Amino acid sequence: MTTATAASQYNRVAIILHWLIAILIIGQLAGGLYAAGLPREQGELARELFTWHKSFGILILLLSLARIGWRIVNPPPPLPASMKGWEVTVKVVHFGFYFLLIAIPLFGWAMISSHPRKPPLEFFGLPWPLLPFFGAGSEETHELFEEAHEYGA
Repeated sequence: MTTATAASQYNRVAIILHWLIAILIIGQLAGGLYAAGLPREQGELARELFTWHKSFGILILLLSLARIGWRIVNPPPPLPASMKGWEVTVKVVHFGFYFLLIAIPLFGWAMISSHPRKPPLEFFGLPWPLLPFFGAGSEETHELFEEAHEYGA
């Protein structure tokens, strides 16, 4: 591959991160909606699914930060000159996705951290810290972040 060709394409790391994050997000949406819709009698299953949901949410946050860092160090190829003006403005949507890739997991993390009972948070079985600035937390703050997490998704 020549330098000119390499500069005109996304590199392998960017492509892998893109598709891995996309697949995880689809799984998160499906799993979160499924777990939230389970009847009360299946509370234990819902808790188990939400434990996995939290771990995968943290993973998406970490991979998204890695993706943004990679993009900063390895800028994407320039847009084709043949693109129409309106197609170029759609790039704003791309940056909106980057915002949501960070915001939605942070809203979820804040939702757990602001819960008055301070439930434990794990990353695939390993302890994960709660955000420290919520103190005792409150039901109102918890519900605010829960709605932001749900609407963002």
